[in-house]
Amino acid sequence: MTRRLLVAGLILATALAALPARAMELNLGATLGAGAPLTQVMRRAKPGLAFAVEATYGPLAYLEFGLRYSLGWFPQEERDAAGNVKGAVLDHGICPLLRFSLFGSSRSGWLDDDGWLRSSFWLEVAPGYHMIGRESAFGLEAGFGYEFRPRRRLFLSPLVRFTSDFGTSEGTAAYVVLGLAVGYDFGGLVGGDEDEAEASAAPPPRSSGDYPTQLPASGGTTWP
Repeated sequence: MTRRLLVAGLILATALAALPARAMELNLGATLGAGAPLTQVMRRAKPGLAFAVEATYGPLAYLEFGLRYSLGWFPQEERDAAGNVKGAVLDHGICPLLRFSLFGSSRSGWLDDDGWLRSSFWLEVAPGYHMIGRESAFGLEAGFGYEFRPRRRLFLSPLVRFTSDFGTSEGTAAYVVLGLAVGYDFGGLVGGDEDEAEASAAPPPRSSGDYPTQLPASGGTTWP
């Protein structure tokens, strides 16, 4: 089952890569947040921390796909036979991801010249491989967030992300993450930059020294 889902995810990512590009964007981002256990499987775990790094590519203005590494860290209350507190529960994940932007503004950042706040609301899903403790499992990450761009290339995104690890020896381990993603858009380095396209299409500003060589027909005088 896990292998079939991974193969399906790779096929879908390959098909999306073949779509005609409209606004090519290569993004690198990192997320840091707080995590809280949701299911009984993690009943002995305390709230912890979550971290993720990802690279995504946007062939369309409303679609991105890429790859993410995530890590969940949860300290435990349980003690071993010697009375020592057991080590933290670690959940490592490597997942292909799809992200859809539902609505937002395509204007540039509010720190740029035109002073607008570029933003968008998005949904994402990321099925893939997880290792929680010493067990391998099929994992599913799903979340939503709102992206702000204070500059054309820099983006900040508060988010909520749910992670579930299915098929562990004790059942499904699930937790929620409240975090903040920070990233950079390298779209201008790989071509298809719509900002540069708009700049190249705009006519050059008229210089103050551009004077007519001839007055209107009523005057008929040519300047030296």
